[in-house]
Amino acid sequence: MDQSVRTLLEGAVRLLREELSAGLIGIYAHGSLAMGGFNPMRSDIDLLVVVREPSERHTYRRIADKLLRLEEEQPVGAGIELSIVLEAYAAAFVHPTPFEFHYSAHHRSRYKEEADYVCGGTADPDLAAHFAVTYSRGVALWGQPVRELTGGFFGSRYCRTYARRPPALRAIPSITC
Repeated sequence: MDQSVRTLLEGAVRLLREELSAGLIGIYAHGSLAMGGFNPMRSDIDLLVVVREPSERHTYRRIADKLLRLEEEQPVGAGIELSIVLEAYAAAFVHPTPFEFHYSAHHRSRYKEEADYVCGGTADPDLAAHFAVTYSRGVALWGQPVRELTGGFFGSRYCRTYARRPPALRAIPSITC
């Protein structure tokens, strides 16, 4: 792994452990970094963060500010894309999945320009795919192994629906439900 990627990952894990402390369950890399297709010039670093309970809004804002500084000090590709999800939704999966906080290149300018902006408190249908990739190929950067955490995912309604995908998509290798 490229040293700049390692430095950015270590910084992100450190800041999440500091800010989320006792409520933090795990930090998981997924996407191209976990699957071997990461390009340090273009790819983003995908992280799924699982917590016991929600934090205060100002905590999420502090995380965003620290991520902005970390990316400025150690620029890598498209930066970090991170979602914070409650443990309850990892164990008993729902779709679309509610999330507490989201940070990505798409939101970066708003985090820079709007002092009170926090993306969170809504649901994202894409988190189902993030959980699937994390379960099958993800890397635990800190905390509980992901397969211990997501016991409810593969028996869920989403997984059964995914297995019945349209004929045009059936040629694509599937996850095992």
